[in-house]
Amino acid sequence: MAAAPDRNCDRVARRYPSIIYGIWGLFVFAPFLQQTLQPFLIGTLGEVPLLSSLFAGPPYGIGVLTAGLILAIMVLPFITRSPATCSVPSRRC
Repeated sequence: MAAAPDRNCDRVARRYPSIIYGIWGLFVFAPFLQQTLQPFLIGTLGEVPLLSSLFAGPPYGIGVLTAGLILAIMVLPFITRSPATCSVPSRRC
């Protein structure tokens, strides 16, 4: 019997070293954030008193937001394979 597709995806995502995630983030994810998400956040949250300093300046695409999102994507396979999620039966009622 073949493994479930989500389990195969999990195994493939675990094999990538962190440098691959970093390069992907630098060359693919950062330009995407620079053109779409960061201008939206600057326009929306740039006038909020406490958040204005976080979103000040031009959107370069490289920063804490991008790094945090890449790390979240990188650790997702490890989180989904935790003992708590493995104890749930794979067959649904």
